Amino acid sequence: MNVCTLLGQVIRGGWFLASTSDDPYTVRNQLVCDCADLYPYLAVRVMTNDPTQRVPWDQMLTRGLNGAGLAYTYAYVHEQGNDELPPQAWAPKILSRVATVENAIQFMQTLVGRILSGNYLFCDAQGSAAAVEVSRTEIRVAPVLESSVMRANVWRILQQSSIDAWGAETAMQRASRAQFLLRNASGDMSGLMNAMRDHIDDWADGKRRYGISICNHGREEGTISAELLDSKGLRLWSTYGWPCGHARGYERPIRVPWGRFIGFGITKIRMSGEVTTLDGDVTSLGIQLVEAVEDRISHI
Repeated sequence: MNVCTLLGQVIRGGWFLASTSDDPYTVRNQLVCDCADLYPYLAVRVMTNDPTQRVPWDQMLTRGLNGAGLAYTYAYVHEQGNDELPPQAWAPKILSRVATVENAIQFMQTLVGRILSGNYLFCDAQGSAAAVEVSRTEIRVAPVLESSVMRANVWRILQQSSIDAWGAETAMQRASRAQFLLRNASGDMSGLMNAMRDHIDDWADGKRRYGISICNHGREEGTISAELLDSKGLRLWSTYGWPCGHARGYERPIRVPWGRFIGFGITKIRMSGEVTTLDGDVTSLGIQLVEAVEDRISHI
């Protein structure tokens, strides 16, 4: 469940958040949009596709960006008892009603004990950003004082109860690699996109159930989508499947990745609905929201 790598960087004076969504390949992500309440928004909804197992992250909006420029993304951190939490229905309230990082954190503080544990990165159009660590009993905030930030599946402030579950064993490696990539990036969106396409496994992930790279090619679990959220330009860039654009052939089941990022515009939202299908097709509504398509793929 959402064994992910999260990145944030200031580009041209505005914050961008980026993330890979890593899950069992049976799980699907899809883009949805909503035009209700104060702010329209685009978000990534995770669908477990397992009616026999009710888990709180099923249908959770794990990444999102609204018309005020508030954006967030999320990585799971394992705690005992997470399966007992209620469905994660709080995210639409933040996205449709909240404009700033400060107010988003205040809202989350009122829901301690009901929000799924993990790392949450927030940013807004006013230039604020924060890394928020959420456990079953408390929320701790680390303001971002530099021009970049990265997180994965371990906490840096809260006490970690397990380092061998849900990607925690590779989290520091992925975060360290992401830090290196951002430090040496081009300073534009392509740097973040290339970071999400990074492979450090030397083609050895075929021997593992879950891989170790940021662009994760485990046999049964890996990257099912990647996202880039532009808080100033009000655009959510998404790519379906492995962000590198290629399956290696041993992954099961195989899905056909887009191979490029597509930018969907918040300002074009006029109605609510599904922007993409569970199989990665852009819907007729989604086509209306497309503002840009990545025209070239580069790899690190």
